[in-house]
Amino acid sequence: MLKNEEDQDQASSSTNNMSQLWTALWSQKVPNKIKQFLWWVCNNALPVKTNLVHRKVILDATCDECLGASETITHALWTCPFAKQVWSLEKSLAELRQLTVHSVTELVWYILEVSTTMDIEIFAVIAWAIWQRRNSLKFQVTSESPDQVYHRVLDLLQEFRNAHVSQNILAQSYIPCAWHPPPTGVMKINFDGAMFKEENAAGIGVIVRSDTDDPIATLSKKIALPHSVEAIEAIESYSFVHIKRQGNAAAHFLARKAKDLLIANMRLDSLPQDIIPVLAFVS
Repeated sequence: MLKNEEDQDQASSSTNNMSQLWTALWSQKVPNKIKQFLWWVCNNALPVKTNLVHRKVILDATCDECLGASETITHALWTCPFAKQVWSLEKSLAELRQLTVHSVTELVWYILEVSTTMDIEIFAVIAWAIWQRRNSLKFQVTSESPDQVYHRVLDLLQEFRNAHVSQNILAQSYIPCAWHPPPTGVMKINFDGAMFKEENAAGIGVIVRSDTDDPIATLSKKIALPHSVEAIEAIESYSFVHIKRQGNAAAHFLARKAKDLLIANMRLDSLPQDIIPVLAFVS
């Protein structure tokens, strides 16, 4: 009875530890494929040769790189002479080389508990790059030197960080745009155009609304593409205010709708039923 309770406690503790590990790994700022790779490492799920021998897929577990030891996950990613050469190039992880560990999982836990976020990220990408190079060697693709592997790591990290900086800048610069009613006693006209290149035609959409946001009239019309000098001069004689798509959704919908029309669709007394959801969304 006591033995069963101890086993249950150990199983529960192990589950909690792996859940914490997953949460910690998934919060790292590295590509998702590398997070997933490190999770496989910590679950002994990589197809290293010792695992393949255990599953009776192959007979020989000798490392193809050094030919001097069995290829476990720890050997392939950490203790193989080639892996050691790659790790030696990253000076911020020099302390790790002094540790006595029995598995890469121990290393991951140590870094998560003691080191910085930057350390676990560079560790994860180096381990992944070593594994990628191991696969290239196995399938007789051109193999990289330790220097080449390390510089590929730096390039990947820099590219990933630059992409995140760009995304953050875009997110910060985004300003929501919505339709706003005109001043009291004034009607507001929104219009938009759509190109139908395959038909050499265009569509125009117009919606007129009051200062209380009530739709007064709508128009959808298909037209030939204007090419004349007169059309250009006519446009230049007017002034317009550009509204972003988010604030002009109704007019855009009407312009796209014109593609399937043979004659203009103008409504003064009632709205097209299919535009009502659009108005409800943007108002």
